[in-house]
Amino acid sequence: MFEFEREFNKRARQEIKFERINEFIHSYTFPFHDLLKHFKKHLIEQWETYQLPNDDSNGVFNFISDERIDIIHQLFIPHIMHIANENYILQIPKINKDFGIYVQNQQWNAGIFHSHPSTPNTAAMLATFYIDPPSKNEGGGLDFMFTPDYIENVKVEKNKIYFFPNWLLHCPAAQKSNDFRICFNYTIHSIKKPLNKISGDIW
Repeated sequence: MFEFEREFNKRARQEIKFERINEFIHSYTFPFHDLLKHFKKHLIEQWETYQLPNDDSNGVFNFISDERIDIIHQLFIPHIMHIANENYILQIPKINKDFGIYVQNQQWNAGIFHSHPSTPNTAAMLATFYIDPPSKNEGGGLDFMFTPDYIENVKVEKNKIYFFPNWLLHCPAAQKSNDFRICFNYTIHSIKKPLNKISGDIW
């Protein structure tokens, strides 16, 4: 894993560019897609072993990653927290140690609007990034429900990480591609509401 860590550190030095998609959805440069691809086969094998969908399953695979991909925790979580601290005013009581991982393709997906109220009261915002999001015309992005009459779709991209408040209703959009899209979800805690230093957005 030494080569992986060296390549990660090289990419982590790239400029982090902020994009304000709207008042409640932000994205940042996250140039690690090709590195993460090395784990895709293993993650699919885990999904097939422990939660291959059936008639009683929606295909979601949320789990704490195993020893083989502990390096993702060791390297990526500090980098995500660096992005968070550089761009938001926060009061962080603790650092979350794990990712949730969601697997979907054309056949298996869980397109249900939800927020994250079950996380601790200090959960403030979510960060999410992707392996192999479908192409522009294949769906598979994120839908956000601001009101029952207003849903906004965000086309997620490789090499980007997306931040949004934990209370915002969202769901994975269905996709046409049968190739698996893998989503990493990370909860950032803060006693204070996150305030973006660039845009002034407060969540």
